[in-house]
Amino acid sequence: MKLLWSRAHLILAVLILLNLLSTANAADLITVLNAAQTHDLDFLAAQSTHDAGMTKHDQANSLWRPDISIQGGAGRMDQQTQTTGAQFVQNGIPGIANFNTSINQGTYNMWAINIRQPIYNGDRLAQSKTLDLQANIAELEWQAAQQDFILRLVKKYFDVSMALETLKTTQDQLLAVQKMQAEAQARYKLGDAPILDLHEATAKLDGLKAQLLAAQSDLEIKQSALSDATGIGIDDLKVMIPTAGEVVFDHKPFDYWLTQVISGNPQLLLSQNQLNQARQNVKRYHLLSSPSLDLVGQVNDTHVYGSGDYGPNASNLNRDAIIGLQLTIPIYNGGMRVAKENEAVHLVDANLDKTNRVRQQVSLQAKQAYLGLTMGASRVNALKAAWLASETRKRATEVGRKVGDRSTLDLLNAESDAANAHLNWISARIDFLLNELNLAALSGQLTVDQIKSVNNTLQTF
Repeated sequence: MKLLWSRAHLILAVLILLNLLSTANAADLITVLNAAQTHDLDFLAAQSTHDAGMTKHDQANSLWRPDISIQGGAGRMDQQTQTTGAQFVQNGIPGIANFNTSINQGTYNMWAINIRQPIYNGDRLAQSKTLDLQANIAELEWQAAQQDFILRLVKKYFDVSMALETLKTTQDQLLAVQKMQAEAQARYKLGDAPILDLHEATAKLDGLKAQLLAAQSDLEIKQSALSDATGIGIDDLKVMIPTAGEVVFDHKPFDYWLTQVISGNPQLLLSQNQLNQARQNVKRYHLLSSPSLDLVGQVNDTHVYGSGDYGPNASNLNRDAIIGLQLTIPIYNGGMRVAKENEAVHLVDANLDKTNRVRQQVSLQAKQAYLGLTMGASRVNALKAAWLASETRKRATEVGRKVGDRSTLDLLNAESDAANAHLNWISARIDFLLNELNLAALSGQLTVDQIKSVNNTLQTF
């Protein structure tokens, strides 16, 4: 668990230091993640849940410590005692006597000290192991929550980046088409271009205006989501875009990553701990766990005094002190223990099936992320080539339109294709980076190095 604790806190501890290295005039990933630690509500809730779960270790240890209690009481009490056939000896001569005492509405007070130290208790042993497992589960949930926190924030960050780039591209298209429409209108008035060119440019312009409104709305929503998570005002959320450098994939075989995922995935480890917890419940209700042996000690004092049927000054005082071993062996409780044990056995089977299902799910997720990386690098390069080619085509179409070899519609299509190719390239880069982080998170190895690597791909708009 020390290794898990170290890995789980490595990211958050270093993020604070790395924040000093962040870009002054732009919010990079380090800045955003550092700010979100004190504002993201899901993360804060997970942190409090983790702190609560860590108390399970103390609860487990407390089960084997002494149980000490003090009792005290006072009040009014009636007390009648009768003893018949009591034997006494006087001057060596035995005799028989009866003894009666009576206190009516007398004064009553008592105190007692009880101590019980468990020595052997199968039920408590299973409970303490279960509590330790619950603490382990809380630690694994915290580790998973931290990695999920990073993935969520990176995705929100890139959502804003993509929305900004979409808005910028749409604005650029709008300016270009406005220019084309003005040229088409001027040429039409001069009789140098058909009315169709003007209609096509106007239709494209109206469509881009609608796209611009949608892009602005989408950007505001995504900026608000990132602002809520980080506490950074929207005006200060000057995010960057991952367009620097070439994407590089570390070509380790899938079997390597699958092994890492099976051995380090927080959700799978969590499910395995829940399975072990269910097995402890079986032991708790097993017949061999029912006996218990305790070291017990007790001191008590009970005093009743007042007037009674036999005189005004009656007083009864009882004082006991004991220390010893107490063995408890339950014989029969209506079949509850057997029923509980049978229930626990069935729950073990259910947890085993759930664990196997989680293993299947994380293996499939690892396969998806791995394929997203192996194919993603080639896809990014292909889309970059397509974008550059579409830019060349657009420039050639502009020249062709000026000399009359290409129509306004050809140029509008070329402009649209170039813009879409550029957005597709950036989207593919973002998908590649997210798959890289997701594969690391699936294996429980998402570290600051990955965040720094992604941060190095960021550029200002």
